[in-house]
Amino acid sequence: QLCDLGFLSFMSTESNDNTSDTTPLFQSDMIDNGLTNFTLFLNYILKHIDRLTIRAVSILQRSHELCLDLFNDSAFDMARDILITPKRLSYAREKEKNLYESLVALTNSKQNEIQKIILQAVDEMHEVLTDEACSLEIPGIELTDQLTVKHARDLKKCTSVIQEQILVRLNETIANKLLDSINVLHDNYVGTLTRCLFSLESNKDDDESELSASKALQEILHSAYEVNLSLPTNSNLFQILIDRMKELFRTFSWNNFPRIDPEFKRSVALNILNSLSEAKLAKSVCTQLNDRIRMSHDNFETLLKQLEHRHSDRLKTTEDKQQRVRKECTPKIARLLLESTSLKDLIQYGLPKQGREIGRGQYGVVYECKNWANHQSCVIKSVVPPDDRHWNDLALEFHYLR
Repeated sequence: QLCDLGFLSFMSTESNDNTSDTTPLFQSDMIDNGLTNFTLFLNYILKHIDRLTIRAVSILQRSHELCLDLFNDSAFDMARDILITPKRLSYAREKEKNLYESLVALTNSKQNEIQKIILQAVDEMHEVLTDEACSLEIPGIELTDQLTVKHARDLKKCTSVIQEQILVRLNETIANKLLDSINVLHDNYVGTLTRCLFSLESNKDDDESELSASKALQEILHSAYEVNLSLPTNSNLFQILIDRMKELFRTFSWNNFPRIDPEFKRSVALNILNSLSEAKLAKSVCTQLNDRIRMSHDNFETLLKQLEHRHSDRLKTTEDKQQRVRKECTPKIARLLLESTSLKDLIQYGLPKQGREIGRGQYGVVYECKNWANHQSCVIKSVVPPDDRHWNDLALEFHYLR
């Protein structure tokens, strides 16, 4: 740039003179002519300083813009959080209630199907169970030569062993058949829950401020409905099923001690099978399922209330932060942005030339300006805000209208 201005001119380094070691490699008008062209050099220095200053002010201005956008986005997210969170909690409660009612209705509708399964299992196992009972060995009893028991307690033990054997075999068969029906209920159950969660998630945007609430709702729903419906034979539900079956059996009594032979065992097995009540057993299974769903529903209600309390405290803090950002931080940053922008324009374009008065505005007088900052036919508004509040309003208005 000094060469372009004529202050320096480079000379060729090639020379036939062997004494060229002392010859300078350039010529300088400033050195040759002293301070004759010092004014041009001073203008160059001033322009270079202006460029450096504009670069620094531009960086400062961009920093203020980023800061202000960050505060504005933060205030918007907090305001949205305050507005949306209560609606989401209410929506979650409503959807869970609908889910609970649909699950209860679905379980009750399975009672007839479960009853048919139990009846089918008894019919299929009827011959097998009676044959197994005939060949069943009963240990720990004393028999006479005529195969009769010596004591009444031995007769009771015989019937108990046969009864227990039939119950265990029936339990295995009914369990295997009931699993298919329960799995259908489980599929509908999980599908309804998944759709409920999807409806919750589809009503929210991917903003970080709400991820915690959404995850908490999902955890509550999953933990509240962690019901084990894939019932093994040793589950509590089937243990209760066995107990209920035992309650439904008649007490067997004979005037004389019968012979403990295969016919007696077959007779006991037939009496046990004929004493079963499929309707009562099916009702017992459905009652147990309803009890578990109701417990899960109550657990969900409790956890949701706890979540509401936590969000209530959090939203109070969020509201205070939002007011502070909106009323304190954002106006201050906007005013700094206004000052840095004004400084940049002043260095780059200078002050606009004021023309004749056109009119009077809210804060000052409007003047004519022929051109400024590469714009033609401009107007100048002389602004003198009376206090900081007006300054902040003006700075925010300037930022949003840019």
